[in-house]
Amino acid sequence: DPPLRIGDEWSIRVQWRPLRLVHPSQFVFALAKSYDGSQGLLLLTSREGIGVWTEGRFFSAPFAWQALFADGLFHELEASGANGSTTFFADGFPVATVNAQPRRTVIGRIGGDANCGRSSFQFRCPPQGAGEL
Repeated sequence: DPPLRIGDEWSIRVQWRPLRLVHPSQFVFALAKSYDGSQGLLLLTSREGIGVWTEGRFFSAPFAWQALFADGLFHELEASGANGSTTFFADGFPVATVNAQPRRTVIGRIGGDANCGRSSFQFRCPPQGAGEL
């Protein structure tokens, strides 16, 4: 498949069902990120946050997602980036906004983080959803 590029305005939606809650040693779970890993468009943290990784920094806002997604059902997560900020939605409702926006990158992963077995993570995580841009 050819690379999927995003520009200055974008929206990405993921249908996601955690197979289990995030492992304690995994701080960030990437549901959508760039091909080279330099930008994260839709990230959840083990400390109940949601955000983006861009310009070498992590920008996040509080979001109590672990209790919300503990029912074992698929849930819709969406991130929309425009005008320098990113707004996040869960099941159609706005849950957070951060004052940062990844731009002009090539999408490398949508729907789960297959790289969570690398670096400081001590286990492997299968993809846990599907998404669309």
